[in-house]
Formats: sequence, C-alpha cells, structure tokens
Amino acid sequence: MPTASTRYTLDWYTARLPSPPPSIPVRAHLTRHEFLRDYAAPNLPVLLAAENTRRWRACRDWVDPTTGGPDLAYLARHFGECKVQVAHCDEQWFSDQRREDMSVADFCARWDQERNEATTGWLGYAKDWHFVRQVPKYKAYSVPDAFSDDWLNLWYDCRSDCKDDYRFVYMGRAGTWTPFHADVMRSYSWSANVCGRKRWLLFPPGQEHLFTDQHGNVVYSVDHVDAAKYPRFHEAISIEVIQEPGQVLFVPSGWFHQVWNLEDTISINHNWCNQLNFDFVARSITDQLASIQADLSHLRPLGTETEWHEHCQRMLSALAGIDTNGVRQWIRVVRAHLALEDDRGDDIDGDPSTMLLDFPDSSIPAAEVETWLRQLARRQLCYASSSLLPRTTE
Repeated sequence: MPTASTRYTLDWYTARLPSPPPSIPVRAHLTRHEFLRDYAAPNLPVLLAAENTRRWRACRDWVDPTTGGPDLAYLARHFGECKVQVAHCDEQWFSDQRREDMSVADFCARWDQERNEATTGWLGYAKDWHFVRQVPKYKAYSVPDAFSDDWLNLWYDCRSDCKDDYRFVYMGRAGTWTPFHADVMRSYSWSANVCGRKRWLLFPPGQEHLFTDQHGNVVYSVDHVDAAKYPRFHEAISIEVIQEPGQVLFVPSGWFHQVWNLEDTISINHNWCNQLNFDFVARSITDQLASIQADLSHLRPLGTETEWHEHCQRMLSALAGIDTNGVRQWIRVVRAHLALEDDRGDDIDGDPSTMLLDFPDSSIPAAEVETWLRQLARRQLCYASSSLLPRTTE
C-alpha cells in the first residue's frame, strides 16, 4: 500500500515527467525564462557549460594553475581559520557519514599530507561549508541568472534568529563521495565544479518504493545494495552524468542521487526553491511533522493537547530547521519580495504565493493538507505556462 507521501509524489510528477530523459543536455546559455519553462516546470535536470563560471573569482584563486587541482596553500592561507564539517567517507553513521569539525587550515594540511605521501587511506570530505556566511566580503562567485529566484536563501538572509543558509562549498580528494539521498526539504539544488570532475547517478522521482525498505530506510550506497532489504532496486531507472570542471548541474526536486569525486574537487552548491516547487518543499515539512506526531503519539495522553503539539513543533524545528509558524513567516518574506519585484504588488494575477497565506497547521488532517497542495501544484503549473514563461526566439 503506498503511503500518502508516495501517492503525492506520484501525483506531482505524473504530468511533469512522462519518461526520464536518456541523457542530460548541456546548455551554453540559459535565460531564466528558458530555465523555468524547459527544466523547472517539468522538473528535469540540466547542465550549464563551463562558460557560465569562467569569470568566477573562485575559479582563478582556488585552482592551482599548474595542476588544475585545488590550491590548498591559497585556501589555508586566506580561509584557514574558518570551520568546516569533514565527513569520513569510509565510516557510515546511520544514513550519513561520520563527521567532525575541523579548521580549513587543518583540513588542507591533512589533505596535502596524504597527497604528498601518495596514500589512499584518508577519505575526508569537507561538506556544507557556509562560505558566504563566514567570508561575506569575498565574492567567490555569482549565482547563475537562471537560478537567481531563490526563495530558500532569501528567507534565511532575512532571519534574525539564526545565522544559517543553504550556500555551501565542498572540497574532497578523488575517491570521496556522498551517499544516496534526496536534497533537504526536497528543494532544488545546483552544483558547480570549481575544479575537478564528479560522477552523478540521478534517479527520477516516483520510484521511491524501489529503494525504501519496510521501515522507511533508504539505500545508503548504490554500490552496495542489500538485495534482501531492497529486492526491487535493480528496477530503478537512473541517469549517469559526468560533470566536468566549470560545469553547473541543476538537480530538480525529489531526484535521489549519489555523487563521487573522480578527481580532487572543489564545488559550490546551493539548495533553493521558487514558485514551482514550493508546495513540494512545504509537503516535505508536513510529512516530517506527521512522522514526528506518529512517533510521539504514545506521549499524547501524558499532557495537554497544546503541550503535545508544541513539543512536536519543537522536534520539527530541530530536525527540519523550521516549524509551521516559520513557514508562515517565510511566506510573508516571499510575498514582500515579489511585491518589490513587480510594480503590480500583491495583486499579481495567478501569483502562487497568494495561495500560501493560510499554511495548514498541525490540527488539519493530512488528507486535507494533501488536497490543498495538489490544488496548489496545478495552479502553479498554470502560472508557469502562462505569462511568466513567454516563448523566446532561439
């Protein structure tokens, strides 16, 4: 029996992805309208060619001109005091890899030591380095125009209760990798190789049942799949991508993927969302809340209803980084941003954000939330195919 989440995923993508593409196109130039029309609305991946990152400061400063690999001395000298999480790719920790905090200087020194000794034992991978937050005056790159409508980082930039964002730098030697997963809150992501090459294996949505076991656990690595737990994994459809230096990959909502560094690599990565996937992001939050409520149902009789709901919201905030009240505040920020961008203000006909003012709280049944989100998805598709996306002359 499919879960409500599975049914929603299948409903969301039935019209958007009739069949997965055999390969991912590489576009030298991509306007925002072309991106929304051809890739965001149908939820399909695309590669931007290296011409889009050639002028980035990171591609000059962070790359050794002799080897074409990471300039570890430069990184340590200029950003050595920054803190970064380092994943140990050979040590599984639940559904992720064991991590430790290191300074950039210590990480680069360890990497350089391994490189000089030509060893292959250490697989440390610096992940989720909040570079923009930690080094705000250093303009390492500019967001490609096609991906500039970023409601997720807009919200985090406006928050006063935390100093966080979803803009990251990743650095790892050849052989480091990221386990099989879908991105946080089922957001979009884009990933640009400053140097090095990556191998991606992308799985279109709607086939989650093939790589999820009876307890809801997802495959950890596609290289070592337990056939007893995931007997139908071999039926899953995937697309392989080799990402070259300078290229930027767009990963759509809900596409599970696994990533390997084929060479010593530095990449810049953003998670983000816009009007075309916000409801899927919102659904991931309500799904997580429903899961928390199910797990904590045995505690419900021990206090008042208000206390129980507040505890569930605190758990949601700890796990997802946001609760339902935070989603409402997020929506207000987005609406204000849209009003500033458009002379018509809040009266934009078909503006999907106007449908998000009454985000359902925890007391509304899941079935009603699901119906609300499906209606929103259909309205957004109509919005995307009308005035927002005029056909451009090729």
